[in-house]
Amino acid sequence: MVARTRGLMILHSCLSQLNQPYSVIHNGLNESYITGMECGDVTFALVSGFHATYGALFTDMDLTQIEDDARTLASLMKDFKVDRTHVQHCMLWQMIQNLMGHAEDPSKLTGEALDCDQVRAELDSKRDIFGKQLLHIYEFHLLAYFHRFFPLEEDIWSYHEFLVNSLRGHFLGNDGMFLAGMVAYKLYHRTSKRPFRKLARLCLKKLQTNAKAGSIVAYPISLCLEAEEIVIRDAKARKRRSQVQQMYDSAIASARQLGVLQWEAAFHERVFELLQTIYDDRLTASSYLREALDLYARWGAEAKVEHLEMAHGSLLSKVDSGYQG
Repeated sequence: MVARTRGLMILHSCLSQLNQPYSVIHNGLNESYITGMECGDVTFALVSGFHATYGALFTDMDLTQIEDDARTLASLMKDFKVDRTHVQHCMLWQMIQNLMGHAEDPSKLTGEALDCDQVRAELDSKRDIFGKQLLHIYEFHLLAYFHRFFPLEEDIWSYHEFLVNSLRGHFLGNDGMFLAGMVAYKLYHRTSKRPFRKLARLCLKKLQTNAKAGSIVAYPISLCLEAEEIVIRDAKARKRRSQVQQMYDSAIASARQLGVLQWEAAFHERVFELLQTIYDDRLTASSYLREALDLYARWGAEAKVEHLEMAHGSLLSKVDSGYQG
């Protein structure tokens, strides 16, 4: 039974990513959790549950359900004294709470589940390098979700280094590479600093390689980064808008087919940004923004909805009143 449990973990973490959507990986890890609890391998079960919780973020499951599961797992980890995984799990749990709007500052990894500064001090005292790197991962995600670009300019390098050195082969490595690439492209647009574009193209090349090797989850995100590269080349002439929009629409359709709700929302948000800032089409941009808001709301990311409404609500009001500038 123990061998079967560990076999499930290995198969779904290392093989399913090649040709299956994240929902399959999540289901496999969840089965590993159930089987581990049934056979008494509690530590393995809870570690599997932790990874299943992360995997759930890349399905169509809403954050309310994911947060409820994360809360239950955190309690079990505490009861069974699975201390190291408990700390790592609370980082994930807090990120979920931030997205839901259950934190004073949604971009800072601090709230009910975890105090970021306190945990960082504890990890320092224990010289837990991996734990500190993982904490940085969750902090980076929140900075990216809520567009805190100034700290991202510095943090992106260590984030990418961790992806390459510590998460190579992990089932969520593709998404991490996509996030690094997307942030790098956005930073290049903001700063015109060539190292950001170079980093973005490295991420694009990695995802293209994975997609060609048969990873279906790499396809839509590689398509997005390909579109971003075209946008940079087209920034002055602005002649390839329809191609960029079609590529993103294809990525959106793929994300929908894969059942990755947060990607579908994020892709709509990015098309809105490009149409508004690069191609100066606020009317069409507003339709993508509305869809992004609806999708984030379906996902349960209320903090993200509030963030977008505060930043762009005036545009929607103008469009509703007939303004098309």
